[in-house]
Amino acid sequence: EFQSAIHSKMLNFILNNEFDKSDSKNPQTNLLNQLSNMNQINLFKLSLEELEAYHEYLRAIKKYADSIT
Repeated sequence: EFQSAIHSKMLNFILNNEFDKSDSKNPQTNLLNQLSNMNQINLFKLSLEELEAYHEYLRAIKKYADSIT
């Protein structure tokens, strides 16, 4: 849910600012694509260390998303 909320926030930001979602030169659209790809990760297969790194990464992305929206 945490990751989905961040994805939704970034998607709304991109749509509201009329960015091209396929523009690979735009850092916000690249981040949105990363978040989309992260939906494919099976969290049950990750080690505790990997889960902690995943969570820290999401927290950093959320902080960034909060700062631009």
